[in-house]
Parts: sequence; C-alpha cells; structure tokens
Amino acid sequence: MAFRQMILKVCVVVLHLGCLSAVAQNPLRAFQSTVDTSCIATFPEALTVKVFMNNKFLYLDIENNTGDYSLEYVPNGNQSVGVGINYKWIGFSIDYKILNRESNQRYGETNYLDLQTTMMLRKGVFDLYLQKYQGFYLDNSAAMIAGWDDPEAYQLRPDMRVFSTGANYTHVFNPQRFSYIASFSQTEVQRRSAGSIILGATVSYQRVYADSAFVPENLINPDAFGDGTYDDLKGFATSARFGYAHTLVALHRFFISASLDVGLSYSYTRIYAADGSESRGSLNANASNTIRLAAGYNDAKWFAGLTVASFNQISRPAGDENQIFIQHGFARLTVAHRIMLKKPLPLPALP
Repeated sequence: MAFRQMILKVCVVVLHLGCLSAVAQNPLRAFQSTVDTSCIATFPEALTVKVFMNNKFLYLDIENNTGDYSLEYVPNGNQSVGVGINYKWIGFSIDYKILNRESNQRYGETNYLDLQTTMMLRKGVFDLYLQKYQGFYLDNSAAMIAGWDDPEAYQLRPDMRVFSTGANYTHVFNPQRFSYIASFSQTEVQRRSAGSIILGATVSYQRVYADSAFVPENLINPDAFGDGTYDDLKGFATSARFGYAHTLVALHRFFISASLDVGLSYSYTRIYAADGSESRGSLNANASNTIRLAAGYNDAKWFAGLTVASFNQISRPAGDENQIFIQHGFARLTVAHRIMLKKPLPLPALP
C-alpha cells in the first residue's frame, strides 16, 4: 500500500510538472491577454506557498425514468492534506491521504487512483482527469432496500468499479477583467467585481462494471428500475456547453465566485446483461454541466478560501428505463502566502 501511494504521488507530480512546464515554455500564446489592472492584480515575481485539505469525489447515481427512485452509490472517503508551490506558470503539489479505519468498517474499503489537474490560463481553463475506483456503498440503503432497519448502516458493493477519464476546456470571453486564476490558483487578486460569458467542451470515457447487477434484487419496490439487470456499462461522450462566470468582490479583499455552464452531451453507450445473454448500444443526447464555486479572502500576500469544481455526465442506455449520472470533482480548503522574490509586494491603490 505504501508503495502504491508513493507511485500515485509521483504520477501527480509528473502530471503537474508535465502540463505546467509546457505552459512555462509558452506554446499557448493564443491564450494570453492584456489585463485591466483596476480589476486584476498580477504578481509575476511572487512565489506562492500553500497548504490545503482536499476532498476528491466521484458519485454514481442510477435513477429510474420517473425520478421517483434512485440508487446513490458513493466511494468511501478520498480526503487528503498537502502542500504546494506556484511560481509564474509552474506549479507543484503533493498530498497524503487521511486514513480512517473506523470508516472502512462502516462504509467498506475503497481502492482508487485519482489524478486531477487544472491549467489556469488567461483565456481558458484545461481540466484533465483519470480516475479508477473500486468499492462503493449504497448511501440511501434504508430508503431503497426492503427490511433495512438500521439507517446508520449501508449495503456495501466492494465489487463495483468505475473508470473515468477525460479532458474539459472552458473558454473565457472577458479575460481582461475576469480571472479564474485569482479564485482557483491563488496567484492573482480579483480587485473589482467582474464576470464573463464562457463556453465549455468535454471529451470523456467512462466504464462502470461489477460482479453482479447494478440494481439490487431486494428493493422495497422491485419494479422501480424495470429490467435493470446489467452489470457493465461503457460510454464515450463529447459535450458543448454555454454559461456565465462572475466574481463578486467586497472591500477589495473578500470574494465569492460562481461559474455554471450547461449544454448537450452526445454519447455512445453500451450495456451488458449480468447473465451475459445480450448487450446493446446506442447514440443519444443528454444534459451536461460544469459548476465551479469559490469564496474567501485574497490580498497581495495572503489567500484563504474554499474552492469547488463539479463535472456532471448523464447516460441513458438504449432500451432501458433508467439513466445513470456520474459526477466527479473536488472540494479544497486552501491557505496560501505569496513571497516576493525580488522586491516588496505592493497592491496598487484603486483609482
């Protein structure tokens, strides 16, 4: 286990340095822009040092076509603490999982590989992810399973696995006045309230599989999910989305930032029956959205805040009465300090 954690950390470091060093060499000039300094303060000579508490997540929700019933599968905890540094376009961070043996007894054990990295550029944001989870529990067991008397206990699915990978891009149309970097990368300050229209695009692949059907047999309503006897799903999807992002600034230091884009995802989904009798695939259009939230304190030297990002995908297998939601993302609590390497770190007065 220790060796596996070490390999995971090395992969995270390589992923960060590989992506961000490419930006350091500045091949993406198309994503540069001038900045309105009355709205955004940049610190090109500052070294940003941060500590953080991180919670990565991946949820699987199977819902029937009327929305009256759902199976909410959740992995057991993916919390970690870590440290990181940023200088100009180069970033490095490392974190360590928080172990809780008591939670393993209650929620079961989840084995996972979860790599997520984000490149914050002036005109756009790139999100890259690769996730592999095994071991889930049914979060609403008492509401769904017949004869389930203990609301504090959960049905465990150690056989359930999810593999998800993809890339997401969000384009900013007002980079001169609005900064994602200030809220989510801690290397700038949004000095005045501003917003921007955004466009998003995603390409992704998901596979969900288990040793038995996703839908349990002992439901309170055995007909809630129709046939529902598949135990393997594969899906490839692309999406295009439209939305808006805005940061509200108070007293030039406190901020709340919200970003939402919605659109259509075009996907090919194939499901396989648990008894191996059949498989069927289909092309379909589904809803897709991305949410980013942030709030906290940000001045020339200090940042303290909470950042959240959530990416949502829906699959509707052909000939099936159910739809499958896959949601992944992170919530991160960060405290960061900027150290000026060459000269004092002033924050120019607002005009």
